[in-house]
This record gives sequence, structure tokens and C-alpha cells, in this order.
Amino acid sequence: MNKNPRFFLIIISIIFCQNTFSQGIINNGANFYIESGAYMYGGTYTNETNTNDGKIKLDGTMILEGDFLNNATSGNVFLNIEPIPNGTVILNGTNTQNIGGSSTTFFENLTLTNASKTLNITNNKVYGILSIGAVLDLNHNRFIIDNSGSNAITYNSGYIFSESLPASGLGEIQWNIGINTGTFQVPFGSGAGGRDENVSLSINNSASPSTGNVVFATYPTDALNLPLPPTVPSLDGKLPEKLADRYWKVEPNYSSKPDFQLTFSYGANDVDQIDNPGMSENLLQLIRYNDILGSWLDMEPNGLANISSQSVNSNSLLSPNFYTWWTLSEMKESTLIIPNVFTPNGDSYNDFFTVQATGITELSAQIFNRWGSLLYKWEGIDGKWDGNYKGNLASDGVYFYIITAKGADKKEFMQNGSITLITNK
Repeated sequence: MNKNPRFFLIIISIIFCQNTFSQGIINNGANFYIESGAYMYGGTYTNETNTNDGKIKLDGTMILEGDFLNNATSGNVFLNIEPIPNGTVILNGTNTQNIGGSSTTFFENLTLTNASKTLNITNNKVYGILSIGAVLDLNHNRFIIDNSGSNAITYNSGYIFSESLPASGLGEIQWNIGINTGTFQVPFGSGAGGRDENVSLSINNSASPSTGNVVFATYPTDALNLPLPPTVPSLDGKLPEKLADRYWKVEPNYSSKPDFQLTFSYGANDVDQIDNPGMSENLLQLIRYNDILGSWLDMEPNGLANISSQSVNSNSLLSPNFYTWWTLSEMKESTLIIPNVFTPNGDSYNDFFTVQATGITELSAQIFNRWGSLLYKWEGIDGKWDGNYKGNLASDGVYFYIITAKGADKKEFMQNGSITLITNK
């Protein structure tokens, strides 16, 4: 005899109102319907196969205080998922809850509250919103966000725990962003408190193809920045004490990558003064590894540190700089060294008046004679004066300069002084 699905739902609701929420539910191959506005409360939900897989048409809400286990042969536990999914599973247990079983589960919306939740199988998926209000331990597994909206991960409290090392399998978030743009935040946390390893990715223009995704992960290192990421053979001579003790994975899986901007939050352990003696947090910048060239060095360190929020925000970066592995590096403090004499006599030694610049991003120089007439000027750190004025070598004597500059550390310079020109002719 066929049972009315709504009547079946009412029976389940009555049973779980009369018993404790710790009562488990085993779906041994049946189909049932939770209609819009209805709630089903339970302990552990176990999905099984008995000729057919257990299935749920979920338009309402399932609230579970125990584990969610899918032992059926398919991940499609939930039937007829709408373009904007309207069914929600809430895991609100006060003891650790597991998401596992022998098969993955494709959720409509998933809300996590109270005690921590542990993934025990990889490639679970959510089509709508993953709401983080607890610790989600990825446990070496991948969780897929199949919603291209920037709000597909909604943060309330807790964090996503990645942290596992490459040899044992990274804990990863795969976000199927496709061609969407906006700011996408993954609230990673180290366990020290809150989302202290948060990653924020801003995508400035559409990538392709529309099926593309970005995979996120992070893990801590020792004082020597080991273990290295799987595709990285060395640090290219960079000093470990000048690097944060952590790597972030932001892997763009596109044939045509987008322009982008990144912000990494970091924890106190990542810049610990025992492992990183003398490190200045205000000088931290982003660096990344170029998988094609096999180098950390082809892109200048980028970004601005914010000590109060313990984060580093990059400038807008072009798509050719979008590679997978990133860390934070202490940049050198910006300096200018200006000589007081040069000898443009053609002996290939000290023939130019130039400036030795470290960490300088902008520079402007002007050269004047003793009467204040402008003889020469240049823009940029590679500029120099060969001592000529209107095609002729200037006379021996004292000349004057005004130099303005700005460092990557936002330090500004305005220096004026004199330079002596000697030709020995």
C-alpha cells in the first residue's frame, strides 16, 4: 500500500517530539518527504541501501544532534534539488559530530553549530549555503562548494580546520566559482582561536571556463619552512627566519585565469620570534611560487601588512601572477643611498650620478646648477645622470639635487643636497 508522503512526515515528527533528540534514524532504502516549514529532529541519521538507496525530498529542515552517515551507493541522498536549494540540514550537536559513511553526500544547505564537526569522507558537496557556526575539521579531505556566489560560505563563528600536512593529505575547500566575480572568503583557523588563517580572494574579472574552480588549503611549517608544498623543491635562497611559518594554497583551475587580489590572515605562531628572530610584522608581504618557471623570485613581494588585524593585503594582481602556493615574506626596509661625488670621465668607474635604492617603488630626481637652473631630471629607480647638459659635459664643480621617493613599506623620502662633479680633465 502506498503511503501519503506528508502523512509519513507527520508520523516521524510525532515520534521525535515524544523521544529525546539523541534517538537515531536509519533510512533503509526508503523515500520520504520533509515539506517546506516542517522540521525533523533526530540523533544520528544513517542512510542505507535495501534494493534502493535511501532518499529524502527535503524542502524543510533536518536537525541532527548525532552523525550524518551515508552508506547508500550514491551521494544523491536528497531528491529534486531546486536551482536555489531550499532544504537545510542543521548539525547542532553538543558533542563532536561526523559527516561520513561509505559514500559522499551532496547537501542542499548545511548549517553547523555548537560542537566541532569532522569530515570522514572526501568530496562531500553543498549546492546552496555552507553556514559556519562551529569548527569544521576537514580531516585530510576535500569539501566542495558548488555555488558560485560569494556568500556560499557564510561565517558566524568557529572556523574551517585545514592544517594537515601534504604527506598525509591536505584538507581542502574546492569552490566552484566559475565565471563569477567578487570576494570569496574561506574562514580557515589554526585552532588557536577563531578564523586566524582566513583567506580572502577577490576576483576582478571573469575567468574561463565556466566550470572552473579554486581550491584552498593551508598548513603550518617548522622553523625551516618545512615541509615544502608538493610542487616546490626549494626556497630559492630565501631565509626561513624571514618567512612566515605557513603556506597557503590558492589553486586556480582555469584555462584563462582572472586578475585578482588576496588577503591572508596569520596567527601568532606563524611569526613566532623564536623561529623568526627579529621579524617585523609591518614589513610582511605576499610571495608566490611560479610553477612554470620553478621560482619564488620572478614576482616582487607584494602587499601591505596590517598588524592590528594580523593580515597582509596584496595589490591588485594580473592573471599571469595567479599560481597555487603562497607565503608571507619580510621585505627589506626601504632605504636610499645618495653619493656625494661622481667622475664622468669615461673610465667606466663611477661615471654616473645614480641612487642606490632598496625597497623603493617610486623615485623622482632633479639636478640644478648653483644658480637654480634645472639641468636634468629622471623618474624611476633606474635613472641616472651622465653629467651632460644640452649635449656637453658640465663643468667640474658642485651641483644640487632634490630627490623624492616612496618605499614599498610606505616610507616616504624627500632629500636635497649636493653632488660634486669631477672629470680630472
